[in-house]
Amino acid sequence: MTRTSEEEQQFQSLTLRDLCVIATLGVGGFGRVELVRLGEDNSKTYALKQLKKHHIVETRQQEH
Repeated sequence: MTRTSEEEQQFQSLTLRDLCVIATLGVGGFGRVELVRLGEDNSKTYALKQLKKHHIVETRQQEH
């Protein structure tokens, strides 16, 4: 799927406050994946991967 320039502009200005967490999809050693939606728009959902920065730095995984 190709994004339009309008969609790209919308995503560039997003902050975490713009997202609403619906559910947790998975949890692992480096973090978790949440199912989120953009504000009150129920028509689209996204997966948000959250990583533990200190764990990545400790295991020297920055390059990956």
